[in-house]
Amino acid sequence: AFGIFFAILAVSGILNTGKILKEYKTAARSYENMRKEVQSASIDEGGTEPEIDEEKLKKINPDYSFWIRIPGTSIDYPAVWGKDDKYYLDHGFNGEKQSGGTIFADSQNIPFVSANTIFYGHNMKDGSMFGDLKKYRDPGFLKEHPNVEIFYQGQWITCPIILAKVTDETDGTPYQKGERKILTLSTCYGTSKRMILQALIPVAGGMN
Repeated sequence: AFGIFFAILAVSGILNTGKILKEYKTAARSYENMRKEVQSASIDEGGTEPEIDEEKLKKINPDYSFWIRIPGTSIDYPAVWGKDDKYYLDHGFNGEKQSGGTIFADSQNIPFVSANTIFYGHNMKDGSMFGDLKKYRDPGFLKEHPNVEIFYQGQWITCPIILAKVTDETDGTPYQKGERKILTLSTCYGTSKRMILQALIPVAGGMN
């Protein structure tokens, strides 16, 4: 009897793992198709930068606010700013139910107007969404990937990273506002901690 019981558990676990992997692949394919649809290469002084068709993104989702990427990581996504943060915890950018959700800015603060623009994403096991933030636990990774890039209102803004740390989820310090405008990227880390990345928004970037 116990043998049958554990066999059922094993099969159930395999099926569940298969379902999760399928969801990961579906989400990855969806975002990759979106990138192909809205990104086009443009040569500028800094090299090759993808232009983002923001009008097309707004048609897909009116809550679209900006595009965020960190070169050399899997972070390369549209981000939203809406009234309901909880909705984007389990819905993709296209509105479909999706465990990875969407990168979203805190609904209580207007992005790039507030002194601290806070955005959240899941720490996915396959490294998608904000899953790659945990790589910043290694100081060497920060040296090799020192910037967060934002495409906002037709231009790329390069934001130098000034902080990367793991903190308790009860620590409100990363979400406070200071004298200089910053970006705060936040994701879950374990059961009771957060992985935090902060970057300066340059004065010359058109957001100050």
